[in-house]
Amino acid sequence: MIFSAVSICITFFAKNFVYEGFFYRTLNFNGLFFLFAFSHLLVLPVAYIDLSALGSDFEQISYNARAMTVAGESIFGRLTANYLLLGLVIIPLFTIALAQRRIGWLKYLVIALPWCALILVGSGRAGLVQMLLGLVFIYRVVNKKLPIKIMVYLGLLLLIILFVGAIATNKIDVSSDESLGEIIFIMLKHVASYALQGPILFSLYFDGAVQVFENWSPFISVCHLLSMFQLCTPSAMHAEFNLYGDGLDGNVYSLYFSIFPGFGVMGVVFFIALYSAASTYAYLKAKQGHIFYMVISAYLYSAIVLSLFSDNFLPSLWFFIKVFVIVIFVLLFFSKKQFHKG
Repeated sequence: MIFSAVSICITFFAKNFVYEGFFYRTLNFNGLFFLFAFSHLLVLPVAYIDLSALGSDFEQISYNARAMTVAGESIFGRLTANYLLLGLVIIPLFTIALAQRRIGWLKYLVIALPWCALILVGSGRAGLVQMLLGLVFIYRVVNKKLPIKIMVYLGLLLLIILFVGAIATNKIDVSSDESLGEIIFIMLKHVASYALQGPILFSLYFDGAVQVFENWSPFISVCHLLSMFQLCTPSAMHAEFNLYGDGLDGNVYSLYFSIFPGFGVMGVVFFIALYSAASTYAYLKAKQGHIFYMVISAYLYSAIVLSLFSDNFLPSLWFFIKVFVIVIFVLLFFSKKQFHKG
């Protein structure tokens, strides 16, 4: 209710937004395509070498990569890690072009699929799912409609991501003697546990049945900024697990848990109102065609959808600063001179 009320107020007072400027330029997607198609040829072999060092087969590599991600360690070298971050911005930009029918599906997939594979391994399922939800948002905002076939493809892709993730975390052993029906049942159980563990553990936390070390802070991005000057050391944000069933380990974190333990009820009200104002402003600018806010609004939208499982608002501030720099670079070197007016 707080989120919706603030959003309505912001929308009411947003009639005097400017519809022109640097961020409304038209991008040259042909140039971007050739640049990043060539870049894939250079970076992907390096990424393969990084992954090969983690194990001798897919399951071993996936398991070790997952363990490193949970521990807050980098899987890839600096080149591949920065290229992965670049993909989190460039793929949404190409989604704008796809929705505008300025590029076809073949070019889009050539650019997007290799990056999606890197994101899945380097950031885990959560990072990829968040981006995919954001891509759906961008397509809907730009195209004004969302074809059913895209929703079907997205649903299948999400199932594949969950299945691959289940294999990577040894929740499903494809080399065992289990039948197809048993594997499907295990997969459905895995999906259900992934969806329900957060709410169950959050309820147990409020009832005092579990205790969680408060290392998930809404100000983690501030710590990342200060770490550049060696004034703060960011802590791991995914280290706390508790039992939510017999032999079932789960993660308690959600948007609410990141705020409530340290700031109480009034803190929850304040931060949710702040998140609502920022999300609504970004959405309104995205609807006008503002390229930077198109990308930011996509990630804020997915943060809203996934807020029951994590807090991706203020902790993403450092990421948004990087997005701003990348968008500036793209607009400077890959945009047409004329400005768009809405």
